[in-house]
Amino acid sequence: MLYPIFLNLKGRPVLVVGAGSVALGKIQVLLSCGGKVRVIAPYAVSEVRELSDRGELEYAARKFDSSDVAGMALVIAATSDAQVNEAVMRCCHASGVWVNVVDDPPRCDFYVPSLVNRGRLHLAISTEGASPAFARRLRRELDHWLHESLDEYVELLDAARKRIRQRVSDRAARRSANEAILNCEARTSLEHGDMEGARAAIERVLARIEQKRAEA
Repeated sequence: MLYPIFLNLKGRPVLVVGAGSVALGKIQVLLSCGGKVRVIAPYAVSEVRELSDRGELEYAARKFDSSDVAGMALVIAATSDAQVNEAVMRCCHASGVWVNVVDDPPRCDFYVPSLVNRGRLHLAISTEGASPAFARRLRRELDHWLHESLDEYVELLDAARKRIRQRVSDRAARRSANEAILNCEARTSLEHGDMEGARAAIERVLARIEQKRAEA
């Protein structure tokens, strides 16, 4: 079994070896996560060069060198040359750096899952490299099924949780209060476009919690 985590890469150095269309997809995700991206490849697709020209990443138009992995938070090998990918993997393992070799699960320290995003809600789907196509299919199905309002719902839940933490010291009582928030009609209201109704539903639950504390 793999250990599932979400990494905070904001401002951290990450390396992509390769600059073709496959590498571009990895680069775009890393940039969206705030990673400080460096790309190394003798040749690059125009989109990678444009990102470099805009200062969004650092591009070195040359072959990979073993010293390139030093100080990297993680490395992605995305070339069409199996020997280069193998060399990247070996250098990373020697340096204790996590590496993902695209489309080569046995050589990966981590897998990049298919993601469904709704604001701060992230659902990750992985088959441990067995069938990326199936993971993508599930992502599309979930993306169709999950309502667009869930990002707003998560923000309301976050605000309610913080208020509960401030006012309720007992952990079991906090858990019960958060469950009560989940069981109210706020989510249904949001799915019908009624933000004020959702807020009012949560406020009613919080008011009941306050009343119980006052009566205790």
